[in-house]
Amino acid sequence: MQPSRTSVSFDRAVEYYDNTRGFAPGHETPATALFVPAGRLQPGCRLLEIGVGTGRIALPLSEQIRAEYVGIDISPAMLARLHGKPGAERVRTLIGDATALAFPDACFDAVIAVHIFHLIPHWPEALAEAARVLKPGGLLLHGWGQRIALGDLERVWNDAIQNTGRLDQWYQDEGGSAFIDGQGWAQHGPQLTYDFVEHRSPLDFLDGLRQRRWSHLWRMPETEIAHGIAAVEAHIAAHYPQPDQPQPAPQRFRVQAYTPPARA
Repeated sequence: MQPSRTSVSFDRAVEYYDNTRGFAPGHETPATALFVPAGRLQPGCRLLEIGVGTGRIALPLSEQIRAEYVGIDISPAMLARLHGKPGAERVRTLIGDATALAFPDACFDAVIAVHIFHLIPHWPEALAEAARVLKPGGLLLHGWGQRIALGDLERVWNDAIQNTGRLDQWYQDEGGSAFIDGQGWAQHGPQLTYDFVEHRSPLDFLDGLRQRRWSHLWRMPETEIAHGIAAVEAHIAAHYPQPDQPQPAPQRFRVQAYTPPARA
């Protein structure tokens, strides 16, 4: 069977996406503020975000930097959710795929990509398109979040299933930097970070698995998912007398700027 060329759509996740992927309240602005110095963003610049989703990056960032902000996504449902939020008028959205951008060459000062390349089977094509639409001197601003240390439930899950379903598989390697570097991109400036703490209970994690809330579960065999869930359930029963009690989970959001490969 040939691998799918279709990027992963989050239509199915729109009802719970913001609760499971968004920044904890109060952290949206300082986390997204990293993009401004990383990309040397100035008022009036032109920005493109690929995989803009419900606007978790676009809305707080577009409030901080008065720019022309364009976002694309393949999910109409996610874009509809964005348009229902305050500040949506600051972001112009289009339905589209990152591997075939409907923009002319050299028209954006920066391309923003957050937690998106692992959802694109042919992600090198998306990187090539990002390079094509960047103006001379423009930057790719790659952002990703990571747990500072995997919790015991994540470790139990990872140990119980095959590598295809391991949490943070793509982002274990510094946000996929080796993959981006391997396409001829060069890191520009230091990696910028913002640390914060989220609180979620063991049952929140288990419910996320049961409800298939994370995209890495969507293509896993059901037998493998069931095996992993059983391992997590057993661990919770043995170690958490109050499994609904929220636990602190230190998080880190990172932004790294890249310059594109030299044009031929």
